[in-house]
Amino acid sequence: MINWKGMLFLPLVLMTGCVEKVNERFGPEIDVFPVTYSVSLSNTRESKMSLSTFISDHKKELINYGANVQWVSQSGNRWANEIKKQLIKEGVNKDLIIISQGEKGDVYFDIKFSIVVHKTQVSSCQYAELGAINTVATGCFIENARWSSMVNPQKMLITPSVDQEHKEAEATAPGKEE
Repeated sequence: MINWKGMLFLPLVLMTGCVEKVNERFGPEIDVFPVTYSVSLSNTRESKMSLSTFISDHKKELINYGANVQWVSQSGNRWANEIKKQLIKEGVNKDLIIISQGEKGDVYFDIKFSIVVHKTQVSSCQYAELGAINTVATGCFIENARWSSMVNPQKMLITPSVDQEHKEAEATAPGKEE
């Protein structure tokens, strides 16, 4: 007698050999690294023009990331507060502007104005080849474009964020002025 249960089960077993194998998906390799734009200046008319040019050249970064102003002398302290007021007028969030006292030492400048921007570097994607379906990581181009278009990629990382580090630096700054 024919085993009907075995006959029904046999085609299912044979068909599993034809099922397409799906490769394991791996995430992209992404490096996020800080880029610092900075300028150190003395409180002179030419320096104020240079700072104005620096601010206009880095306007987009200032609005997104803010600035760190370190002053060394008393005239630098007054100038740093003037800069903060100017930046707030130009649309920079006041929470993103950090004013702190720098170390004196052998410094010949009154202030150091810096902007820290986080950039991403993504891995290169392999192009799909005819007849090699599912052998290349899918979604690589989309994932790379997503990471490259982020304004604050450091916030996606598990490590302590830069905003938290800025708040800690602002809280411990000896010459903090509101």
